Amino acid sequence: ATSFVNPKAVPLMADAVAEIMEGRAAYMEVEGKLRTAAKSAKRGKVELDEAMKAKLLEAQTKVTAAMQKFTTKRDGMVTVPEITGLQLRTVSELLGVLASGKSPKYAKDIDMVHAHLGNALVYASIWAQKGYQ
Repeated sequence: ATSFVNPKAVPLMADAVAEIMEGRAAYMEVEGKLRTAAKSAKRGKVELDEAMKAKLLEAQTKVTAAMQKFTTKRDGMVTVPEITGLQLRTVSELLGVLASGKSPKYAKDIDMVHAHLGNALVYASIWAQKGYQ
């Protein structure tokens, strides 16, 4: 997967950033299919095949693991980046909703995964630039 974040931007958390990007890559594998499925949804229920659900749950697992790393203090951190953690928690929750196929705003939830992932990475980079505080 092509990274839109320089891995050196958050060197202390390179492992967590890698997990975010792995989660994003898994999500991107099914995003187009999700959009197609959302167009034919009936009463807030989107039909997903098992492979799509599995890919979404894989993405959720990766993002959740990254969130746990960002919210656990390590040597070199002055403070834990709470905003990054909140953004990743939101992504994890959205991925769970998408995997369930049940949402009255499914198409918006698809877009919000991207928004919150981007926010998490931006906030992590700013936190790193400020000396991990």
